[in-house]
Formats: sequence, C-alpha cells, structure tokens
Amino acid sequence: SWKEGKVQKKGKEQVNVEYIVEKILGKRKFKGVPHYLVAWKGFPLVKDRTWEPCRRLGVDVPHLVDAFEMKKGKK
Repeated sequence: SWKEGKVQKKGKEQVNVEYIVEKILGKRKFKGVPHYLVAWKGFPLVKDRTWEPCRRLGVDVPHLVDAFEMKKGKK
C-alpha cells in the first residue's frame, strides 16, 4: 500500500509516521490537476480523508487506482 513517511518530533527523538491508503473514495480536479479522495487505514473519521494527486497514487498504489476507475466506469 501507499505509504508516506512523515517525521515528527517526540521529545528529543524523531518518529517516522507512515500513512497507508485504505481506499479511494472519489475523484475531482483542483486547479486543473486531478486528485483522488483517500481514506487512510487507521483513520476512520471523515475529517481524516484527504485529496491526493492522481499521478502520485497511480505510481504508489496502482491496484487501488485501477479498482476505483473500473468501479467508476461501471456506473
């Protein structure tokens, strides 16, 4: 799954946090650039969903992008 490493400081230590894509929920354009709405594993609240660039997810989690696009195409 797609992971994005973020470094956070916890006291004097740096902690690497990874976010894993659970599901792609939607698609729209921001300033002409297509983005997917992403639900993150371990973050079930609607407020935790984020819009991520399609190009990036297409490289990092192509199987989730393909599943979303196939499902969207059947409607």
